[in-house]
Amino acid sequence: MLEDVKLHIGKKPAVFHGKDFDCFRSRVELRENVRKLSEAQGFEPFWVYDYLHDSLVKPQWLRSYPVDFCSDWDCCLFVPLENEYVWDDVIKFLLKHFEKFGTNRKFSIEQLANMIKSTYTERTKKDCQNDALSIIQEFSQQRDSIMFRNMLECYKVTLQSHPKPFKDELKKMGYRPPLSTMEFSDEMLDLLEETYLLIKQVKEAGLQETKGNKEKTAETPL
Repeated sequence: MLEDVKLHIGKKPAVFHGKDFDCFRSRVELRENVRKLSEAQGFEPFWVYDYLHDSLVKPQWLRSYPVDFCSDWDCCLFVPLENEYVWDDVIKFLLKHFEKFGTNRKFSIEQLANMIKSTYTERTKKDCQNDALSIIQEFSQQRDSIMFRNMLECYKVTLQSHPKPFKDELKKMGYRPPLSTMEFSDEMLDLLEETYLLIKQVKEAGLQETKGNKEKTAETPL
């Protein structure tokens, strides 16, 4: 099931119902798996269920699936990540870059400092050594070295918490995001527009109903 989702990310919706839920311990676990698959390809899931699960109104495209809306179901569309960086591609680039400075898939403090210095040439050697030591203390299990896999973790944390500095650093290192690899179909765009419009209409109808109920309550004599 997840292989099918992975194959069609950015091209068609992911709809889950019935026995699909038997493969996961919870809705949270299902969504976490979909999120990881999506982000690896430069997308994030937009969970339609969160907006329309308790509404009688459903998008026409969703009604084309054999979903029992009175039972367990979930569905999402896919939108491109704002950072436009496909993590799988970033990993490939970083590993090639690491190999220019490290040995045996790890860095010593000196090697990591040299890599930092190659990117930030304006920094002093001592500053780069201090930066290297800080990274090793935070992300490595060793006192004086760090594995490539732990450096990847460091970069991923930076991408999530400080995307702008992350992009700037990758550009200095020579990375350019392969935007052509992000397959976002016209069909997906149409489904998103249709769904956004429907969600807006449902919200407006709900606000009107709430407003009407308040007015009736105010008019009712004590």
